Amino acid sequence: MRGLCGAVLWWGRRGAIWSWGLILLLLSGDVAAEPPLLGYGDVTFLVKAGLIRPDPARVRSVLSAAASRIAAEKIALERIYVASAPAMECALERATVRRSNIVQLFTEDVFLANQGFSVLFDAEALATSAKAFEFHSAFPVTTKLRNGVTAKMTFLLAGQGKLVIGYDRGGTYDHPDREYAVKIWPFGTFTGYDLSPYIRMDIARDNSGHRILAGLKVAQSPQASLSDFKGPGDFSIDGLRVEGPSIIASALRDTKITPRPIGERGSDPDRPSRLARLGCPPQGAWKMPTSLPTASLGASAPPPTGSGGVSR
Repeated sequence: MRGLCGAVLWWGRRGAIWSWGLILLLLSGDVAAEPPLLGYGDVTFLVKAGLIRPDPARVRSVLSAAASRIAAEKIALERIYVASAPAMECALERATVRRSNIVQLFTEDVFLANQGFSVLFDAEALATSAKAFEFHSAFPVTTKLRNGVTAKMTFLLAGQGKLVIGYDRGGTYDHPDREYAVKIWPFGTFTGYDLSPYIRMDIARDNSGHRILAGLKVAQSPQASLSDFKGPGDFSIDGLRVEGPSIIASALRDTKITPRPIGERGSDPDRPSRLARLGCPPQGAWKMPTSLPTASLGASAPPPTGSGGVSR
């Protein structure tokens, strides 16, 4: 980049060319990266504000029969924090403002294994959030299956390098977003995705530094053997790679999907003031609101501690 700047300055003698050369020189310096959708400091704030709490009994209750299997995934149950619907609203509204998708959110550094903690969203928090936001995910919070029965997400657990999702039943559903449809010539367009009671993925980085959800597998119960996750055309999908706003689904033939960003359902004029009172405006740093007494915010809850990961 600096070589290009020098060439422009050498070649051009007019004032306009010199100006462009100066602009290019400035652009060639270090540019601050956009802060994460959810960083370590944000999670620490949510814990101090009482929006994410350590609650071992609740963790066991929500995970239910899946708890033993999740522990076998090398997820420390005692390092799981239970998130409230307002905590999820804080993160989703920030993602909405930045026009980010759901996979970008749940592959942030804060969920990698070296951070040493997980965040659990229960069925109530998920359902409340789904009423306010469109997730545009391959894993919907609630959807009607092809057999006419409705499947509901019972929990979503992210962190310690794992993303684990539970449903109350399995089955195939047709994704309503055209972005998730896959054309397979000469057979046509396919929109079916299979859901299972237990879905697991590794949150990691590939050799090129891309965010990935690897080792995507499912089970028909927490005790059942793992099998492939089936997407359109009944093809197995074993992982997802994030490339900018797009997702590369790793299958027999890699498929590029550019999902719609997370969006609001309708309009909630009270949301900006509500998030400001909570201390988590979608734009700007999250910090404890001074208008509320500290004791009422649950600030005594210990913040999660990363094990060698980034702290931001």
